[in-house]
Amino acid sequence: MAIENKPRTAAEKTRMWERRIEPAIGNLKINDVSEQDTGAVVRSPLRLDAKGQVIGGKAEAGNLYRLLHHIFHKALQWGMRAKEAGNPLESISEPKVNRRERLLTGGEIGTLMRALDAAEAESMEHPQAVAAIRAAILTGARISELLTLRWQDIRRDDMELHLPDTKTGFSRRPISVAALHVFDKVECMPGVEFVFRAVNTPTEPLLYNTAEKAFGRIAHRAKIKRCTLHTIRHWFATMTANSVSNAPCRHGIDRPQVACGVHELHPRRQGTGPRARRSARRTRQRIGEGRLKRHHDDAGCRGEVDLDRGG
Repeated sequence: MAIENKPRTAAEKTRMWERRIEPAIGNLKINDVSEQDTGAVVRSPLRLDAKGQVIGGKAEAGNLYRLLHHIFHKALQWGMRAKEAGNPLESISEPKVNRRERLLTGGEIGTLMRALDAAEAESMEHPQAVAAIRAAILTGARISELLTLRWQDIRRDDMELHLPDTKTGFSRRPISVAALHVFDKVECMPGVEFVFRAVNTPTEPLLYNTAEKAFGRIAHRAKIKRCTLHTIRHWFATMTANSVSNAPCRHGIDRPQVACGVHELHPRRQGTGPRARRSARRTRQRIGEGRLKRHHDDAGCRGEVDLDRGG
């Protein structure tokens, strides 16, 4: 795997290699792999109906196509495959998946928050998973960024998260008081650097699968369909874009590849704090209730956490 691949990406590519590619062409010499061989691998995940129409598997087929195309591109580049043999994927059409837009409503976010409250109150889900999901709703951060969040990354004075390793490298993310309150409620275990800890190994970060499965169950109990952790990020980004007077960003948010929160809409640090607070107020308005306004007593300091108050 390329050294720039994130762990989940590397694991997914390894899975495709071991389950799909190696069993089919792993015993062939690289110069002997033909278009027919790679085409069969790409088509292997496709599911057909009685009429021969594709009804599923396009996403996996597309991922296989891109991985194989990259493998043979590098093989040609590095002189491991004869140039005259070419790339056996060149004449194969890349499977395309129809774009599926899913934007949550404020009412659905409110329902999710109530389901989170119920899951926590009734101990239906692990508290670490519930807290991580709440943080995702209130910050718009990628769940992978939150799961590897360290206590030292939370800059209270600046009301920011300083994330050293994101898809775009180091990143500053403005946060609201409500988001900070979520972090404050998580018990800090001595000697553990991660905010959200693994269930069975507290010294390690919470596993992605743990958070993903917990969210799936919570969304199911809330009767919200076709909702994933990334859907939350998409909602946050769209809500943020609609709350600022920045026409280019409002236009850009329609592109699925642009998952921009406050931090990405305005890369300059100046002014991001007020925008984070406006975003938090809008979150409360969309949810339509004051449950995000709470009394707390953390570190001996009693106060009211209000989304309208700044940081």
